[in-house]
Amino acid sequence: MSRRLAIAFLACLVASCAAEGPKDSCPADTGCNQPPPSSIKLAAELFPPPSTTLVRQEVASVEFDQAGAVTLTMVASTTIRGEIFGAKGEAVPAQVVVTRPSLIPGAPEVVVQATSQTQDMEGKLLDRARFSISVPRSDASYTITVFPQKPTDALYAPATRTFTADADRQFGISLGGPTGVASGVVLAADGAGLEGVRVVAVDGPTGAARSSVAITGPSGEFKLNLSPGLHTELGAKVRLVATPDPKTTSPTLQRDLGVQAAVKPAIEKCQSDIECQADPKMPPPPEEQLACIGNRCVVALRMPALPVARQFALPVGGKTAAGVDIDLVGARIDFKTDLSEPGSPTQAVFAVSVLSDDHGLASVDLIPGDLKSNRPYTVTVTPPASSMFTRTTTPLALGPAGGVLGTVSLALRPQLIGHLVGPSGMPVKNAVVSAQPAAAALNLGVERAIDLGAPMTLTGADGSFAVRVDKGSYDIELVPPAGEPLARWSIDNRAVSDSDVDLRTVPLPRAVLTRVTVLDPEGKPATGVEVRIYATAYADACAKGSCPLPARLRGQGLTRSDGVTPLLLPAP
Repeated sequence: MSRRLAIAFLACLVASCAAEGPKDSCPADTGCNQPPPSSIKLAAELFPPPSTTLVRQEVASVEFDQAGAVTLTMVASTTIRGEIFGAKGEAVPAQVVVTRPSLIPGAPEVVVQATSQTQDMEGKLLDRARFSISVPRSDASYTITVFPQKPTDALYAPATRTFTADADRQFGISLGGPTGVASGVVLAADGAGLEGVRVVAVDGPTGAARSSVAITGPSGEFKLNLSPGLHTELGAKVRLVATPDPKTTSPTLQRDLGVQAAVKPAIEKCQSDIECQADPKMPPPPEEQLACIGNRCVVALRMPALPVARQFALPVGGKTAAGVDIDLVGARIDFKTDLSEPGSPTQAVFAVSVLSDDHGLASVDLIPGDLKSNRPYTVTVTPPASSMFTRTTTPLALGPAGGVLGTVSLALRPQLIGHLVGPSGMPVKNAVVSAQPAAAALNLGVERAIDLGAPMTLTGADGSFAVRVDKGSYDIELVPPAGEPLARWSIDNRAVSDSDVDLRTVPLPRAVLTRVTVLDPEGKPATGVEVRIYATAYADACAKGSCPLPARLRGQGLTRSDGVTPLLLPAP
């Protein structure tokens, strides 16, 4: 089997490749005609086949009867249709995103997306952009956000509405209503305007777009239309982000607009919340000032004075366990430095990412230091997930001249090692062992999924496994081979530092054979529905507003023509 096929095979086992569940006959060493322990709280996700009108839905609580059976009835879908148009009634192409909190404690929010259509089936332009999204019918509250796409994102800001899904809905969403305005200039260090800079206002805490997108003109000028209602939204925190052309070696500028400055309500003489026009002859203020007239703000963002960029080459590599030095190929190297001038309200951050070549060299143009001092950078090297070397962050000081820098040598990744056995103590061969970024740490903001790999391996004939991981916190997912009378399990939130972590003997819990029956809204057997059963042992904590662990996938199967799928679930 090729490496690519092997990786795809392992990913299929660990992710969402639904397979036919176990046979109805009771496998050896399992319990039959009995439910999982009542101490384990269960929930479910149901994924109907695309050929039906049903949509993915969640069941917040699943309770098996004393015979180990449960019937889940799917609900009909609700269709959300809408038309999106601008100030002149024109069709606005947009990405439409519908979200709501998950019904399963600790699970990520539900997201459904669609792209508005501006042409009919024959290619004829429509007078209004149209979209259609289906969600399960319920009294749940959803948020719908419309993100204008090019070229109309230069005119209109994202707009948000809420709705309940208890009936079909028809929306007419106008993006041309009253709005606040933020305008100004982006200046070079010498005060000249910078053309071609992308400027957008974002939500400070989340980074979500809260305005239209502007590209600065010949004099560096820009104008942003803020999201509807933002200029009267108390407590809103807005940040201007100015990103130069990526072909240039320039920093990204950021400036927080104070709550009272950027989102100040219209002054009385405006008689409404429409834009209050500033004096067109009013020059841009100095960078340290922010002028607001009603809900119109004028701001200047100035680039710091910088030396000319130089090319640098950074070698990256490491030493194997046998002491052999090797080059690190295909690693992502992130360079970052703060170029903000002391006392300036504008933050200037320069960041660039490159990949190491076949010789382990990362060649990149960077802003150097000067004759007075070196420039400090933070460099993060992230090897491929299959690499034996660990992710490393190190400081780097650049002088005024380019050239080849000192080699960054990475240490070996520590290992998660152990032996997987079944309930009877016999080794489990060919089980999939994967290390996922710990969900508990992710929920608490300690780690980010992008920072940690998700390596996986198969257990050997003796049940042994070894997975190399970066320093961090991991959930170790254990998926027995198909056809074995074993339930999947996990070891949650295991911290890994610089040394190997020996999990020793890892026993899979005893399994019980259960039966899940899925019916459609009319009470008929639902065929081809993928059923995922999750354990939510920490549901009580979630009810108190804190979810230290999310739901854990414990069983997965596909319903037959009679709507039934047998599932092996753990009975620890």
